[in-house]
Amino acid sequence: MRKRKEETLKMIPDILKSIREGVSISQTEMAKFIGISRQSLCQWESGQTIPTGEQLGRWITTIRKELRYLRIYDDLLRRLTETFPERQKQIEQIKEHIKTMI
Repeated sequence: MRKRKEETLKMIPDILKSIREGVSISQTEMAKFIGISRQSLCQWESGQTIPTGEQLGRWITTIRKELRYLRIYDDLLRRLTETFPERQKQIEQIKEHIKTMI
């Protein structure tokens, strides 16, 4: 269980960055939407820091708004699965979680 949690934590930076880029939001725009500095967002996406629950909630709300219009997450997650086939199970879990938010 602990190893799984550590693996999930390692995936967070790539997931945050990939999804943000997938909906074509710049770091500056995203940071402004969620009320943090661009430097803080850079630290999240590089794995230097992890967002708090409240910050992650604002990030998800912003992405959810964008996804309602773009509906690109299926393509993005498909590409992630192709790129990281060994992580298909985790990617499917993310996909199911995103579906509950839309």
